[in-house]
Amino acid sequence: MVGGHMTQKEFLASEGCFIADGAPERIYQVAAEACVRDFVVPGNKAALVNQYCGLLSRFLGEGNFTLYAPRFIAEGGSISETGKVAGKNRHTIVGSGIYFKKASV
Repeated sequence: MVGGHMTQKEFLASEGCFIADGAPERIYQVAAEACVRDFVVPGNKAALVNQYCGLLSRFLGEGNFTLYAPRFIAEGGSISETGKVAGKNRHTIVGSGIYFKKASV
């Protein structure tokens, strides 16, 4: 399992951090070329998940990989929005934002 992009608002150089903007895509590409099939993507960044799905589909074939995503609640993500672009082979990483959320009955 390989992760390449974190959920923080300031992760890439263009966002004020020090990670090169092209690094996450390169990480996913190198992993796919090495036949990795499980990837952690940022659950709060649906547009990037969509971009990474396209990249992984080119290298591994559509539907031949599984995505795992954290931070749907704590950092403003949406399970339904990111889930739509992630496709059917996906899993939510349950964290405190979901675990401690009170169920409405």
